[in-house]
Amino acid sequence: MTRGCRLLLSHACWMLPVAAGCQDGGPFDRWGADRQSGSNRTARSSTAGEPPGRRGGHTVAEPVADPSADDASAEPVNVLQINEDSITVEEILRPLRSDFVAQMNSTPPERYREYVVDALQKQIRTQARNVLLHQEASRRLTDQEAEMIDKFTDQRIRNIVQEEHGGRHTRWEQAVAEQGLSTEEAREQVRRDLVVMRYLQSTITPRIQAPTRRELVRYFEQRRAEWITPQRREMFLIQIDKGDDADAARLNAERLLAQLGTGADFAELAREHSDGIRAADGGAWGVIGRDSLRAQWAVAAETLFQLPPGGTSGVVDADTCFFIVRVGRIEAGSEPSFTEVQRRLTEAYREHQFNTLVDELVLRLHEQAVIRPADLSLFLRAVIVQCPMPDGQPLLSPR
Repeated sequence: MTRGCRLLLSHACWMLPVAAGCQDGGPFDRWGADRQSGSNRTARSSTAGEPPGRRGGHTVAEPVADPSADDASAEPVNVLQINEDSITVEEILRPLRSDFVAQMNSTPPERYREYVVDALQKQIRTQARNVLLHQEASRRLTDQEAEMIDKFTDQRIRNIVQEEHGGRHTRWEQAVAEQGLSTEEAREQVRRDLVVMRYLQSTITPRIQAPTRRELVRYFEQRRAEWITPQRREMFLIQIDKGDDADAARLNAERLLAQLGTGADFAELAREHSDGIRAADGGAWGVIGRDSLRAQWAVAAETLFQLPPGGTSGVVDADTCFFIVRVGRIEAGSEPSFTEVQRRLTEAYREHQFNTLVDELVLRLHEQAVIRPADLSLFLRAVIVQCPMPDGQPLLSPR
């Protein structure tokens, strides 16, 4: 049974000395977090001029189709078969279930459903991708390398026990059991990570070339926005809900604004009169970015960034309420120069090369693979049906 790999590359680099590029981290440190591409079956034909990831129907870089848009009568498929390996519904859900429960208890039902579908799409793609890479790596693993990987696996587990569980093996066993795994399964996950790491180091790393200055400058210009730290502001908010009488609510907000104008304490007024979720905290929302809030609070955030330092807004009309917004401290943004980020830029460029080469490898493996069901939305449907449900209402009908 195939288990989804959590490619622990940043932890494995020191163990696997086959690639010099791994010694300083480079493109490997963020692999486990960044690899979000997926895998499903596509036609083997290709069209000249199509970019990678657009061959045939669905591709490894595309999200699994949301099954709610498909034929509701289609039978869910509980196992995703990738060549000789398989991924079960439980293997997709296990690492996500506790997070889903937390989201279910704090998120409106429709938003929760969107969150679940997006997370499951990513998880299916990631696990399918890892299966393809492990299959290819295993086929090319020599007996001598396999023996070495076994030793490194045992060493890695000893490190985990020491670093994360105070050297107590029983604590590690308990943590593994809480994830729904046996110790043998947990060990196999670590081993699979190392098998893939070994393979990628020996096949991908040697192909990564140091960028020229011209290439780095062009890369910097293309991705300049990623290096900019935007300004952030502390927000204080009084919220007066409109309820059934918007006019009365506005008058109430204007009365509070007038009191602020004569020196009343903002936090005290918020605690006594605000209908907002942070009223008990004196209306303090902490430091936020311009685009960090959604729904009705997006109006308050936009107002916040239009105010002068220490300023207070007038009465701001939102869909269901009125706001009074005040600025607290301001964290200045920054835009570093090319010279300031050149070293980090070089690492990012090498990481980009690494990810591109792995993307091409996975696409090639995907085109050669036999994957069932061909329509991955059928497997996604089966996973969604088993998700934690708000108020007992299914996120998706089983049929």
